[in-house]
Parts: sequence; C-alpha cells; structure tokens
Amino acid sequence: MKKAIILAISLISANAFADKNTGKIATIHTYSYGIAAGDTIVGLTRASGGCPNGYFLSSSYASEDAKKAILSKLLFAKAQGLEVKIDGKEDLKWAGSTAKYCTIYNLSIP
Repeated sequence: MKKAIILAISLISANAFADKNTGKIATIHTYSYGIAAGDTIVGLTRASGGCPNGYFLSSSYASEDAKKAILSKLLFAKAQGLEVKIDGKEDLKWAGSTAKYCTIYNLSIP
C-alpha cells in the first residue's frame, strides 16, 4: 500500500511540471492592452519540446505579487546574461495566442 501511494504521488508530481527547460532569456514581451493586457511572454535560447513557443506569465494564473517577483528575476537574468530554469505547465493555455506556450510555474536562477 505504501508503495502505491508513493507511486501515485510521483505520477502526480511528474505531471504537475510537464516541461522543464534551462537557457538564457532570448526575449521578454509584455502586453499593455487587449486580451493579453498585463501578460508577459518569455522565450529562451533553447526551445523546449513541450513549450516550443516559450512561456507566459498571466494574471489569470498568478497573483500580482508572484508576477512581480518572477518578472524581476527575468529582467535581472536577462540584464546579467544568466541562465534560468523554468518549470512550465502545458495544461494551462495562454489567451493571447493559439500557439503553444506554457505557463511559468517556477523560475530559478541556477
């Protein structure tokens, strides 16, 4: 029984972060109006199989405090030329495009 519970938790954890990618930030775009107002999209120098168009940060899925914290890290990493590691979720769709973007669940600077 204990093994079954551990296996179930492992499977849930594996699906929670469907995409993990590390690379330097190639692009940062923030939108000021329209359906994507307040949203930011990020492209890395290495494209990911699960998130080929990049990642997004949206008020639909993140609090304002979380958005500010992540955006400040993104800008710092871009300015310093540092690599970042992004854990993305493929199951949440960005309203600003029909292209495949993943939401940023976690951002770290390794």
